[in-house]
Amino acid sequence: VARSVSPIAVWLHAIREHPGEWFRFPDLVSPSTATNIKRGAYAGAATGEFEAKCRGIHVGPDGRKVCTLYARYVGGQS
Repeated sequence: VARSVSPIAVWLHAIREHPGEWFRFPDLVSPSTATNIKRGAYAGAATGEFEAKCRGIHVGPDGRKVCTLYARYVGGQS
């Protein structure tokens, strides 16, 4: 299954240049996004390369749960 290049994939590519440093994604996202990042579900990101966390989970104006996303590049698995 091909993975599309999303804004999150572009963001992950950019933070790869700063290993170990936490970054906040500028938009609110679904809480499942952090899990998907850790599983390598985005183009250019392999399982275990990134740590990701969602903070401030709440119900957005459209009735869906959203959160603030933080992630950092920790490198590939050996």
